[in-house]
Amino acid sequence: MTKIFFLCIGFLGFMLSAKAQAPADDKSPVITFQQDVHDFGQQPEGPEYTHTFKFKNTGNAPLKLLSVAASCGCTTPKWSTEEVAPGKSGEITVTYNSSGRPGPFTKMITVKTNGIKESIKVLTIKGTIGG
Repeated sequence: MTKIFFLCIGFLGFMLSAKAQAPADDKSPVITFQQDVHDFGQQPEGPEYTHTFKFKNTGNAPLKLLSVAASCGCTTPKWSTEEVAPGKSGEITVTYNSSGRPGPFTKMITVKTNGIKESIKVLTIKGTIGG
């Protein structure tokens, strides 16, 4: 019985020590998207199709979008270069040019931020053109 007691006391001391070494508060931005995949469904060939991905800075420091890059030239992202304060929202608008591109498509947009945790997020648009 006393061995279990001392084992529990030792474990509790270890846990308190580990918690004391962790930062008191994390001063890092965190980008949280409402959704990270958008399906345009079946669409006719020719027009451009646009979707806006909305996000919120759920962290404790200003969020900066360092880069937003599409996986090919048929997809164009637009975003604000302004910092997003903690608790505030922003958006990334993605346009897909369907002209001359019949069939199914899946395109990725890579978002790099100044966040310490998960500084890279991948958004996806998909659908089928024509048919």
